[in-house]
Amino acid sequence: MKKDPYQTFKPLNTEAFAGLLESIKLLGILQPVITDEKKFKGIIDGHHRYKAAKSLGWKDDDIPYTIVTGLSEDAKRLLSRSLNIASGRSTIHMGRVLRFLGRWWRRFVQKVVWLLI
Repeated sequence: MKKDPYQTFKPLNTEAFAGLLESIKLLGILQPVITDEKKFKGIIDGHHRYKAAKSLGWKDDDIPYTIVTGLSEDAKRLLSRSLNIASGRSTIHMGRVLRFLGRWWRRFVQKVVWLLI
């Protein structure tokens, strides 16, 4: 199986995945899955939520999602990494990522993260 280029968070262990399943059963998906133009073939953020929902028998149309358009492949990977860093799920320091980004991109990522939190 080919690795998803936007999957930056480690796979959940069995216990964590079971917890995610229980959370989705009780509350649903509270934070939409973020995808590119290819919808669920290009998930930028929410891989585990998507996998959990599918394992619970959800159809794609039942899974909340947001489509982000017009980003290059590098920008999609940076957005994925930035969202994981902002949520505390990554060990890479935000400064290492932002050092390579311009002023406009930093503002864009900060606004997206703020809207998603």
